[in-house]
Amino acid sequence: MLSFLRGWNRPRTLKARKSMLDLQANSTTATLANIAAKASTNLHEYKISSLSDSTALYLGIGGANNKNIAQFNICISDGVNPVHYLFREIEFPQNQDLSNPEVLKQRGDNIQNEIIECIDEFQKANDIKIIGATLLRPLLDSWGVTRLPEELWSKLDIVPFVLDNEKDVINYDFGPNSDVPVDANGKINLVNIDDYKGTVSKETWDVLMKITERLRDEQDLKIAFFNATPQGGGVALMRHAGIRLFRLLGVKCRWFVPFPDNDVFRITKNNHNILQGVADPNLRLTEDNKKTYEAWIKANVEKYWLNDVFRECNVIFIDDPQMVGLVPYIKEVNPACKILYRSHIQIRADLANTPGSPQNGVWSYLWSFIQHCDLFISHPVLSFIPDEVPLEKTVLMPAASDPIDGLNKELNDNEMDYYIGIFNRICAEQGTKNTLDPERPNIIQIARFDPAKGIPDVIDSYAILRKKMNDAGYPVEKTPQLVICGHGAIDDPDASIIYAQVMDQLKDPKYKNVVNDIIVARLPPSDQLLDAVLRRSYLALQLSHREGFEVKVTEALAKGIPVVAARAGGIPLQIKDGKTGFLCEVGDCEAVAQRMFELFDNPKLHARMSKDSSRLCTEEFWTIFNYMHWMFMASEIYEKGALVGNRRWIKEFWYEKYNYTPIQE
Repeated sequence: MLSFLRGWNRPRTLKARKSMLDLQANSTTATLANIAAKASTNLHEYKISSLSDSTALYLGIGGANNKNIAQFNICISDGVNPVHYLFREIEFPQNQDLSNPEVLKQRGDNIQNEIIECIDEFQKANDIKIIGATLLRPLLDSWGVTRLPEELWSKLDIVPFVLDNEKDVINYDFGPNSDVPVDANGKINLVNIDDYKGTVSKETWDVLMKITERLRDEQDLKIAFFNATPQGGGVALMRHAGIRLFRLLGVKCRWFVPFPDNDVFRITKNNHNILQGVADPNLRLTEDNKKTYEAWIKANVEKYWLNDVFRECNVIFIDDPQMVGLVPYIKEVNPACKILYRSHIQIRADLANTPGSPQNGVWSYLWSFIQHCDLFISHPVLSFIPDEVPLEKTVLMPAASDPIDGLNKELNDNEMDYYIGIFNRICAEQGTKNTLDPERPNIIQIARFDPAKGIPDVIDSYAILRKKMNDAGYPVEKTPQLVICGHGAIDDPDASIIYAQVMDQLKDPKYKNVVNDIIVARLPPSDQLLDAVLRRSYLALQLSHREGFEVKVTEALAKGIPVVAARAGGIPLQIKDGKTGFLCEVGDCEAVAQRMFELFDNPKLHARMSKDSSRLCTEEFWTIFNYMHWMFMASEIYEKGALVGNRRWIKEFWYEKYNYTPIQE
């Protein structure tokens, strides 16, 4: 066995978990809630005094259901011990006909609303935040409650775990084939299918149903996705939402990741940087690198996928250059399986086409695997596609975010305060003296700490802006702070290096007048944390030197936050210059600073851009639309054996097939 197989503990941190807090303790609270009747306390008279505002609180909901009385019991826990119980009874008319679905639904809605109101009032009365809840499915069914988990998420920002019975447990474990346990293997119920239906037009939803019926019912396809990491970066973000949607639609789909290896991820990150043209020009992919990578791929294949996963799949998507080594193994054991590769970074195709260049060395090696795939999916920028990729095998597709997950859900004022408080505590724990001032605006760039993200330009642009504002007579309290933050990724060893470089840059004396207003933070994987910090920002930056299609731009625009960005990669496809933000040439910090100054100096301009940003961020950049692309490609290529792409947008194909005209266009 290879050394990197021994002693390996897979990371347990997933997108569906709240911050770095362990919700495992919550699995006991549903049982505890069933004895809550012994400790009934008046909601408004009880005040928790032994907990700090940073204590993570969970709750379990139990109860009983009789013909004319429903009772619910809520046990609130700090993850170790119960700290409070709530008990309520709801009386219903004696002659209710519970066999009538409408009567049962109305009864369930009343119970659900009472529970939501009870928890909400308790949180407000005690100035606390509950982050997770456990519910029992049989009890919900007996009450006739249909949306309590989803309401806990959408209205109270509480992650709901739904257990089948009192002995059920919350399980974050990866499957025996290294399946990613999305939403704690389905125990987390954030949304239902109607929630997703509400994010798109009726016309779009109707086409989704047709695509789903073809793939799920007529073809009975088994689909798999492979990429390098379950958390961090746009691929994992899209996949969590997509698997959640597929589960609701009944589509047979699984998501697999390899066991991580630091040496391999250093090699693949170097490849990434070389292809983007941001690596040391002397850096090369070596023969030893190739041997290490191929040994890692072989070990994963033999341990997890060779004997069953590869054989049973009809369509496999490889959504990372890290995983292209899987292709020959899939072809060997299942020649009929269709393999589709997605290239989601900005490849310097001009350099990849140049013999002898570092880019050509990396690309030629990757292409030796990719050329055997049935389709090449690229971001919709033709300059990202090297010459070797056949025209007929290429389609274009942008990345997407999810409108109702933690990155984009609405947060009320109390929830915003809670997450901003967490953000400031994280900054303090990381040794950052600066924290967000509630009385001042802020500028933000959310991105991985990566050499392609242009973070030095962010700092320089901000310093120039502050000088402009000082020269214009702005008092300090009217000037903005700067926030640079982002999540890490398991497969990204550059993050610590770039973070250290950023902190060293700030030691330069030329930043002495602004350094105390610059906040740099590496954040844990809490989606709502990023959501809150972005929502309270006045404007966003995206000054990448290389970029595929940046979902953080989409997320900012959807929140009505104008974006000033570099004209890099796919970003110009996302921003309507002068309408939803401004585009500047890469590295032109003076131009970036001037555009930021205009947005601060002209509130009417900012208000207009803010309105246009949210209005023009259409459903095309959200989960439903994105997974219609994936599903259509799988279905079409399975049925016809090939999809002649000719470098067209994939949406054009299903627009034509289903006679669809998007209402936004």
